[in-house]
This record gives sequence, structure tokens and C-alpha cells, in this order.
Amino acid sequence: MKNQLLLRALLTGFILLLFTGSYCQLSIPDTNPVTINFTGFTGTGLAPSPAAGQLDSDDWIATGCAGDLNPAFGSTLTTLVFANGTSTGGVSAGGVYAFDVGSSNIALGIQPTGTTWNPGSFILRIQNNTGDIIGKLSISYSIFVRNDQPRANSFNFSHSSDNVTYNPESALDYTSPAALDALGWTEVTRNITITGVNINPLDMYYLRWSGDDVSGIGSRDEFGLDNVSITATLGWIDIMPPVFNLNTPRADDIRLTQFDIVVNLDEIGTVYYLVKNNGDPAPTLAEVRNGDTLDVFTANSDFSKTIAGLTLGTSYDVYFLAEDDETVPNVQDTTTLLAVTTKVPRTLDLVAPVGGETFFCGDTTTIRWTSDGIDSIQLRVWDFETHVWHSVLGDDNAKLYAEQDSLVLIIPGNAGLDSTYFRILDAADPNYFDSCGIFYLTDTIKPLIAASLPANHKTNVGQIDSVILAFDERIFQADGSILINRKSDQSIFESIPVSTGNLDLYYNYIVIHLNKFLEIGTEYYVTISSGSFVDYQDNEFAGILDDTTWTFTTIGQDLFISEYIEGSSSNKAVEIANTTGSDVDLSQYEIWRANSVPSTGGVVDWNVVNHYSLSGSLPNNSVYVICNASAMDSIKVRSDVVGGALDGITYYNGDDAVAIAKMVDGNWILIDAVGVEGPDPGTAWSVAGVANATAEHTLLRKSY
Repeated sequence: MKNQLLLRALLTGFILLLFTGSYCQLSIPDTNPVTINFTGFTGTGLAPSPAAGQLDSDDWIATGCAGDLNPAFGSTLTTLVFANGTSTGGVSAGGVYAFDVGSSNIALGIQPTGTTWNPGSFILRIQNNTGDIIGKLSISYSIFVRNDQPRANSFNFSHSSDNVTYNPESALDYTSPAALDALGWTEVTRNITITGVNINPLDMYYLRWSGDDVSGIGSRDEFGLDNVSITATLGWIDIMPPVFNLNTPRADDIRLTQFDIVVNLDEIGTVYYLVKNNGDPAPTLAEVRNGDTLDVFTANSDFSKTIAGLTLGTSYDVYFLAEDDETVPNVQDTTTLLAVTTKVPRTLDLVAPVGGETFFCGDTTTIRWTSDGIDSIQLRVWDFETHVWHSVLGDDNAKLYAEQDSLVLIIPGNAGLDSTYFRILDAADPNYFDSCGIFYLTDTIKPLIAASLPANHKTNVGQIDSVILAFDERIFQADGSILINRKSDQSIFESIPVSTGNLDLYYNYIVIHLNKFLEIGTEYYVTISSGSFVDYQDNEFAGILDDTTWTFTTIGQDLFISEYIEGSSSNKAVEIANTTGSDVDLSQYEIWRANSVPSTGGVVDWNVVNHYSLSGSLPNNSVYVICNASAMDSIKVRSDVVGGALDGITYYNGDDAVAIAKMVDGNWILIDAVGVEGPDPGTAWSVAGVANATAEHTLLRKSY
């Protein structure tokens, strides 16, 4: 009969059933234990379909026996080392026996030798067939030992859920005496309740009795296992202590003589805590458990308690220990330490400057302060013109440690103020601050150039119609002129009066609008007369008086728009000409269309355009024509591209600009255009003295 080990529930409760044949007596009383006493076992081996006198190898295996050290469950183990028969003891051959330990009481026996069961084990496999989770196992058994040899050997117990990782139970360890005796078989009993095994229905669990040499020399004692009793308790059992969730324990609302402790557990439970002065010896677990308590009624939620009656400005160590709400609570095995320092009365005083001083832009001054009870501070400076606070540190969120007590500051040349004052704030509470009196700034530094567009010495500049100059501080227009000069012959390309010319001034930079596009292949330099711009305190810009400070060169001979048609309805076309002297790769070019629409504020802006990539090659002295798909046939027959991917470029009216752009050094630059950037011209732009010439007209380039 094939043996199995089952766990079943009876109507009267629950039981653990071992799959056993007629050779393992199975008693199931009302208390639900299962007892194995090996009656009928004759030591004739183990097999999956056991014969008379054998054990079922689906339930039992013996490891560490010579010939098959690690047999699997269900193996046939009937060689001599597994089948030494029945004996009353005093044997010398190693292996498995049915030992008669007295009064015909049979035990599962082993005689260890140098090559057998050294180490070795008996493993019993059980299965949960209760239909519920088994949370606890109560196990007892008898060890019979015949201590007739001068060597100590162990007979220990462990258990496992996977037959790989075993949990030892050191309280059940047994070692036979090293000194031999003539007492014959003696019995030692062991019992244990294993909580939290949590065996799912139909899962297996493994009980192991293992032995090894401990001390002494010579032959080894004989051992027998008998009276194995197993009782199951149903229901999942929590054996894990609670865990503090992220950022707890923590301290909140720290004040002069009190603070709040906040805890958050992953399950319902109780938190014990003990407050000690910083530097005192750490308490034991028992001391913390005898401290104050904070109940956690909901998992994953914050719970807090106020610790009061403390001394201001003092460091404390708070030790925490948590347990869950099980009948026998699972308690953390280590404490958690939280260091907290109570606050001192908060003070913040801006010591210097005090007010009334005069500082020169570019000078160095030191802001000084004193503080107590404040971690970090922020510094602000007041702008009387805009009525706005600005951060002295540059970033509105920037802060300094309060204990730093000072900051060396260079008064910027672009301060743009003649008077101001500082404010220092508690970074954690901006409503707590101190301010100095008003002091004065004197600027004697002339405005300097910070940047230009095009940059100085820039080459391959597109055919732009505006240039930009940035200063290192706020500037204002005065009297003078800006000259765009041709480098080759020192001739003036355009003269712009600073006070009345087409300039846009934006705090510290100016956009200089030209009346026409720059010429191709031309080197330019810009001069600006002294005093054309001044700063906040009327320091004059020294000007640009040479031909090297700001120079740039436009791109050479390139493609250009040789014909432009903006006719009625959809009669739209653009002709591009190549007179460069070489074939041109069109993949480096795009056609741009900039519409004057509400989304651009009614402004033609080359930064808000429709891009259309070109492809192919354009031979020298050839043209490339793009027309609208709905244009008249006389236009279509002369076009290289009719609609298609480039059709969108021809959806323009007289107030929309069309341009050619080229990829140069990784950037797109404008090389030719019909129409200019800036305000909507209305109906169209004027060309060659003809009003609204870019609408309902065909434009031909006279020369290039």
C-alpha cells in the first residue's frame, strides 16, 4: 500500500494525517495528534510502493548513507545500507535498522559509521490537505540512544518549507555522552511548537532529524527515532514584527521645551519609546518596552504624540521599539534611535550695514548678522523702482546656514539703483526677518559690452536686417549714432541715430533694425559714438570707435529668390536661382514661410515659421521653381515641384514673408527673403517704390 502524509480537517476540529501504510500505526484521537511509532517496520528498506516491513519513501528518506547520500523522495532504497533488518542493538555495520529498544518497541534506527550518516538525516515529508492554512505545528518525539561507544554524536531537529533551507531548533539539540555506559537503550523526549509555518493547502513541509560526530574517537552510538506526534493549528499566523515606514520615526513641531514624535507602521500595533539625554548609555530592549507607548490603530498612517517638559536647546535621544497586535506579539529585535534637539529662543539681527552708508558699484562689502534658533537664512535687496525684493544670492530659493554669520558681497556694476536696503529672513519662516536702514549706491563704472549678435568676427552671417548689442547693466538711449560700415572701403552701409532711429531697448540690450538686408559676401564693422548710451547714474558708454571691436562677415554668393509670384487665387510660385558657379546640394537648404497671424501677435517672426526641406541638386546657372498645386497650367509646366510635400510653402499672401535658409555650422541662417521680420505690413510690403508690391504682383530680381 502506497503511503502518503496528509493534513485533513475532521468535523471535530483539525488533524494532521500521515500517508502511511499498515506498517506505521496512525492514531487520530479527538485532540487531533498524529502519532508514528513504527510498529511493523522490519528494517527492510524504503520504497514508493512499500512491501511488508518497509517504509514509504514518498514520506521518509534517509540521507548520508553510503551508496546514495542524497536520495529523492519516491526512491527505492533497499540496498544493505538502507535495509539492515531488525536488531536489539550492539551492531557495527552502518545503516538503517528497525531497532527493538525494549519490549518489542520498534524505532526507526541508525548506526552511524565513518562513511554512513556522518553527517546524515531522516526526513519526513508532510502535506497539508486540510483545505486551510496551517499556521502552527506542535511536534514531539522520542530519541532512543544506546551509549556503548566512546564518541559523542548529535541527533538534532530542524524543519523546512522547501527541503532546501532548514530552520534549526537548537532547543531540541541532543548529543550523546562521550563516555560510554552499559545502560542499554535510554529514552530522551523532545517537543516544540513551531509558530508561523503558514503552510498553504496542498503544500508540503519537511521535518528533519540529523546527526554528526561531535567529539571522541572510535565507533559511534546507535540512535532510534520513535513516538513522533504532530498536531496542526489552522489559520495564518503572523510571525513578523512591524516595520516603520519611510521617514518615521521622526520629530515634528520642534519647540523650546517640547516636540512631537511621529510613527507609521506597516501593520496595527504598539510603539514603545524612551527619551534619554544625548550621550547617555543606550537602553536595553526591556527598558524601552517599559517606557511610554503610542498605539497605532491603522496601518500605513501617521500617529503622533507630544513629548513635553523638556529643556530648551538640549539634545535628546529617543529610542523606539514596535510590536504588532498578535496574541503573542511579534516584537522588533532592535531599537530605532531618533536624535532631536529642542530649540532656543529665536533671534535674527542684521548687524551690517546699518543704513546711511554709501557704497560704490564694484566695491566689496560684508553683510553681517547674528542669529539663534535658526537653521538657515535668505537675503533680499529692495528695488525702489519696481517695488520688488530680489535675492542677494541670485536664486530666490537660495539660502545660507545661519551660523555662517556673514557674506562678502561685491556691489555689482549693474545694480541700477541709487539707494536700497537689505532684509534677512528665516528661510523656514519668511515672516520672521530683520532689515537694515537705507544705504546709497554710487556708480562710477561706465557700461560695457557684454555680447553681440552677430558675435564679433562671426562669418557666414545670413542676410539679416537687424543686429543686437547687450551691455553689462541697464542702459538708456542718449545722443549719438550707430554706423554699419563696409570694411573693404570704409563706406557706410547704414547710419542709425540713437535717439530717433529704429531701435528697440530692452533693459540692458538693444535691437538695431536696418532699413535693408545686409549684402552678401561683405565684411562689416559697427561703430557707436561715445555717450550714445548711459547707465542709471549717467555714466556714458565709451562707444565703439574702431573697426575691430565688432566685426562680422555675411555669407558669400549663394542661392537667392529670383522670382516671386503672388497672383490671384492660388497662383503662387517661388523661383530659386543658383549663380554660384557650382552645383548646389539642396539638402542643406530650407524654404521658410512666416505668417502674420494672431498666434504670433500679428508680427512676422522668423522664429515662428513653417519649415520645408529641399532635396536634390541644383546645377549652376539653373533655377528651381515651386508652385501651388492649384496654380494655372502655364505656371505648373515651368515648375520643378507642384504641390506635394512643398505645397504648404505656397500658401502665402502679400503680408507673409518667404525666405531661403541654409544650414551653416549646425545652425540655420537666413540668406534671402521676400518680406521682412517685424510688424504686419498690412496688405503687403512695398518694393522698388511700388506700394503693396508683394500682393497681386510678380517680382523679378534685377541683379544679385
